[in-house]
Amino acid sequence: MQRIASGVLRHAAQALSASGTSLASEAAHSTSVYNYASILRTFSASSGARTARSCPAPPRTFSTSAGQDIGKGAGYEGTNQGEQEPERDARIVVFGGNGFVGSAVCREALAQGLEVTAVCRSGQPKERGPWVEATEWVAADALNPSTYIDAAGLETAMGAVSCVGAFGSNEFMLRVCGDANVAAIEACKAAGVPRFALVSVHDVHREGAFKPVPLRGYFEGKAKSEDALARCYGSDGVAMRPGFVYGPRAVGSFTLPLQMVGGPIDGLLKRVPALDAAARAVGSVPLVGAAAVPPVDVAVLARALVAAATDPSVPGGAMDVWTIRERYAR
Repeated sequence: MQRIASGVLRHAAQALSASGTSLASEAAHSTSVYNYASILRTFSASSGARTARSCPAPPRTFSTSAGQDIGKGAGYEGTNQGEQEPERDARIVVFGGNGFVGSAVCREALAQGLEVTAVCRSGQPKERGPWVEATEWVAADALNPSTYIDAAGLETAMGAVSCVGAFGSNEFMLRVCGDANVAAIEACKAAGVPRFALVSVHDVHREGAFKPVPLRGYFEGKAKSEDALARCYGSDGVAMRPGFVYGPRAVGSFTLPLQMVGGPIDGLLKRVPALDAAARAVGSVPLVGAAAVPPVDVAVLARALVAAATDPSVPGGAMDVWTIRERYAR
């Protein structure tokens, strides 16, 4: 019911704007309308460009205390005078929900009894199954928040996960892995989504790490996304840094059995602690460390992402692949 009422107020805001009425004056009578209008003002609906590099502030009051790792963002002190915290659904928003990792996140969240809204450019996938039918699909452009702020119900979501990423030219990878994630992070923060989990990559920020020139845009995009997560969410944001992610991966009508490669390696490292310890030690060495990073099951990564997006006890910052495996492998 609250989402319906919120939608009515949003459409009213759009009507007021179209008629030339001052939205600022009308907002004095409706905080919900004001909040939605402030979100839209943060972003350009025509190009998706963000004009301010500071993170959009959600409609609440904050304190600013120092944090650790990738930063401590503004902490909630409560609501403004006369303003009520919106009731939040047991629901997460998954950006890139029809991809390899994103679909695993959707399945894991549904298995935990959560509702799921998936935001992706192509909308509902061709794949059929109970999880597809149980997921709410929103076809939208991650670079353009005005296409999903309302449709995905950000203002009532309890958390968000971004699995957005792609390979291609460096310019393309920087835009998809960087700009699209930054837009999603800023939009969720402006809408008041309490927590955000991001799929990043091992060694993304370490000096001297091996970053192949053909993948420069991929690493730079992920680093840009982590910076935005720290700026906007602080201790309420978690960046997962896996290496090779394995599991059955659908590519068109064909399924790549990536578990045939990653599974045995992962299993061997788990069964031989000394070998795992050696891999951990080598994994911290610049240039060559990436080759020693253990693979991780996509189901384990999905479990970690859902926990990070919904559980306040999960510490903010960056989580490496060893921590992901230790905490969430079963």
